[in-house]
Amino acid sequence: MDWDLYRYFIAVAQTGSLSAAAARIKVSQPTVGRKISELEGLLGYPLFLRSPRGLLLTQEGQRIFACVHKMEFVENELNHIINQYNANDAGVVHLSASEGVSMHWVMRWIPGFLDSNRNIHITLNVSNSFVDFTRGGSDIALRAGEKGPNNLYSRKIADMKFGLYASKDYFDRHSYPETLEELYSHRVVGAIGNLISFLPADWMQSLSKGCAAPFSSNSLISNLIAAEQGIGISLVACIVAQRSSGLRRVLHGLDTPSLPLWIMTHPDTRKLDRVKKLTQFIAAQARHDAAAFAGLE
Repeated sequence: MDWDLYRYFIAVAQTGSLSAAAARIKVSQPTVGRKISELEGLLGYPLFLRSPRGLLLTQEGQRIFACVHKMEFVENELNHIINQYNANDAGVVHLSASEGVSMHWVMRWIPGFLDSNRNIHITLNVSNSFVDFTRGGSDIALRAGEKGPNNLYSRKIADMKFGLYASKDYFDRHSYPETLEELYSHRVVGAIGNLISFLPADWMQSLSKGCAAPFSSNSLISNLIAAEQGIGISLVACIVAQRSSGLRRVLHGLDTPSLPLWIMTHPDTRKLDRVKKLTQFIAAQARHDAAAFAGLE
């Protein structure tokens, strides 16, 4: 049944007259009369009685009003939520990114964004696994490697270069490798678990066959820390390594891996003002840091 008929019914029940209901809804009095007659015809019984005090609800009308009044309240609440969600830029944006990107890039620019957008709250989901957008886990995701599924809007914002790094302390205790052959005499940081299937880690495994690998982990951040602690040479994203004052890059001319960094948004939420603001800010920040991502700084 057409909910609009009940809007007219509620207005008449609350005002007690067709003319007052018409003024509230901003339609003509005959229109209100026709809508009430139509509703009574569909229900099969009268809803109002005429009296000197105006239109009064019948017993059946009272029962109907008690129900639809609750429905009107729920509808108003729903419209309020929808209008808040769509009409302004306030609210929460759920951002997902891998641990390295989150800790060494995202956290650097979040303060500036929040200072300029005080009505937006960011939740950061640090995960190396792909986030299921359909379950509300994310509005924006940053992922290096493969482009997202076709049901997402994916845009490449940077080329993330990896390089070989070790600490100054490590090189104080070992010779500095000038060639690939000299690298084979050094200790390297290895990968285990799911990290083995990550393209840069797999490249490192192939490169370092025959090298001593005293430490391995399934975490790029752990491998970064291992390099900082002088355990060995590790493959690290250049933009991450450049934030560490204790690391030194080796073999600059080596053809090390590079992965595209994608920003992904869901078609249903990407046009929300707050999501658009954060998406545009991230893309602008990536352009600003393009040289750092490419390992040129």
